[in-house]
Amino acid sequence: MILAVCPNTAIDRTAVIAGFAAGKQHKIARVHQQPGGKGVNAARVLKALGQPVLVIGFVGGETGRQFAHGLQREGISAELVRIAGPTRTCLAIVDPRGHKVTEIDELGPEVNALEVQKLNHAVMQHLGRAHFAIFSGSLPPGAPVDLYRRWVELAHKHGVLAAVDAAGPILSQALAAHPYLTKPNQQEAEEHLGYRLSGESAIIQALETLAPQSEIVAITLGARGAAIAVPGRRWRVHPPSISASNTVGCGDAFLAGFLTGLERQLSPEDASRLAIAAGAANALTSGAGTMPAQQITRLETAVQLFPLD
Repeated sequence: MILAVCPNTAIDRTAVIAGFAAGKQHKIARVHQQPGGKGVNAARVLKALGQPVLVIGFVGGETGRQFAHGLQREGISAELVRIAGPTRTCLAIVDPRGHKVTEIDELGPEVNALEVQKLNHAVMQHLGRAHFAIFSGSLPPGAPVDLYRRWVELAHKHGVLAAVDAAGPILSQALAAHPYLTKPNQQEAEEHLGYRLSGESAIIQALETLAPQSEIVAITLGARGAAIAVPGRRWRVHPPSISASNTVGCGDAFLAGFLTGLERQLSPEDASRLAIAAGAANALTSGAGTMPAQQITRLETAVQLFPLD
């Protein structure tokens, strides 16, 4: 089983607006709504790829009830911790004419020490049954910034392989505990490292800097694919040529694909091919993680891999 811990859950709304521009009145062509949060997006893809997965996270208020009912409709198993504040709502505006996505995310509800303790108990209760544990996304206000680091340390004690997808101080804290897999996107890696990843030399430098802190480092680079490091090997993996419609959740799909490949006992290189294909398939959908598994399989054959010297 794969545990997907997503403390800052959300109701994700994706609105399609051709020619969107700030300061103007627009009419929405269509809206897609579903339970969200990075770990939830990953869980949706894991389920599509046939992996048993359990989501753990906070929910509260009417939006929390919508979130729980949404997961039930999708058949995604969850252990949800009720809190006083309402689950946040996040909005993505997709402009198919300008090929741009604008994300507007709420911070999330304030949580207190007792609520964090209940979430921690839920993680401890299920961690021992997992092979991989994903700790991903932001933390709601009030949650300690070192929470992912504590959970990575706990995963080590249970013999569970921890994967971290986070940003800022949360990522920095988690890296101190040496997770098995770390997957920042380009912006998150640049923020952590303090320099831009504009060229191959900077990307290689980033991998070399992060590699001592994680068994596997995967930096996703948007349309440029990803850069991967494992002990003794470094490579770039490039996606197939597609016309992307929505980039929200592509990194989450990548992580789900990578872990699925490892669960299938593929080499890290082949797991990264599956990961890139999952990310590309996600970019063709209107809702994060809603692609069929067959589409991932079709795209996987067009993924290219090149070693980094």
